[in-house]
Amino acid sequence: MLLLQNQQQQQQQQQQQQQQQQQQQQQQQQQQQQQQQQQQQQQQELEELHQEVEQLQQQLQQLKQLQQQKEEELETQHEEINKAKEAERERIDLMQQELQTAQMLLLEARQAQQQLQQQREKEQQQHEQQLQQQREKEQQQQQQQQQQLQQLQRQLETAESALQQQREQDHAAAAAAAAAAAAAAAADVQQSFKREMVSVAVQTTDQQQQQQQQQQQQQQQQQQATQTDLVADVCSKEAQTEPSLLEPLLQQLQLQQQQQQQEASAAAAAAAAAEGELIRRSCDLQQLQQQQQQQQRTKIRILLRLLIAPVEQAAAAATAGAAAAAATAAAAAAAATAAE
Repeated sequence: MLLLQNQQQQQQQQQQQQQQQQQQQQQQQQQQQQQQQQQQQQQQELEELHQEVEQLQQQLQQLKQLQQQKEEELETQHEEINKAKEAERERIDLMQQELQTAQMLLLEARQAQQQLQQQREKEQQQHEQQLQQQREKEQQQQQQQQQQLQQLQRQLETAESALQQQREQDHAAAAAAAAAAAAAAAADVQQSFKREMVSVAVQTTDQQQQQQQQQQQQQQQQQQATQTDLVADVCSKEAQTEPSLLEPLLQQLQLQQQQQQQEASAAAAAAAAAEGELIRRSCDLQQLQQQQQQQQRTKIRILLRLLIAPVEQAAAAATAGAAAAAATAAAAAAAATAAE
């Protein structure tokens, strides 16, 4: 009964451990899905940023075309317009350099994302290896426990067979002792009968007959006492041998139960610690990702502002230059008419 109860407890513990492992796997799958969603959001944001950069580049190209047209129209009008054009060219060069730096930052961001993905894959592989090692250890422990139980069953069977043999030997010894006692009693009876015959032949008195009867009764009582002593010895030997053989087996079973309970508690504690470590690492990774995303967004916004500001300034300068050129042209025309 104890063995059956222990086996049932072990099966229940194993089922609980399997349920915990399934819950851990579900949590890991949920975390992976969340990470994939975050990656998709990051990719969408990067694509939007690329589109914005392309729009800015198109605007820059359009501005360049406008500037070139204005330069062609105002090349012959004034030296100041030429100086403004040179300044605009320098600004365009600066804008191109800033665009290159923005592209470099985007490349760095992509490299950082790749490194994060590699780190995640490595951590997932390590965690899977740890889980596999724990499962292998648990399987080995279960096999060892089964082997120990089989050994204990064999020891119990050998002990039972030894007890059976000892009982048979004790019964045989008791039967032999009873047979010897019966033979001795028969011999005593024959001897007493012979003595009676001799005594009857020699002395036919009633006193001798009474004495012989008393002796026979005493002998019978002694034989009965010896038989009862033999039976009591056999019973006491059986009662002493049975617990003496069963006590060490029971002690071994108790020790094995304690060891199994300790191993189960240690395995549960190790699983809980591994789960806590995994959760902590996933939280750290999420925090790092959020920080890097915020840094990337701030950098890109700053770059966009830096790119848009000179474009607006160049447009304002171009409009001002066009107005000044128109004013100079009007003044030249007025001077020409006045001279005429």
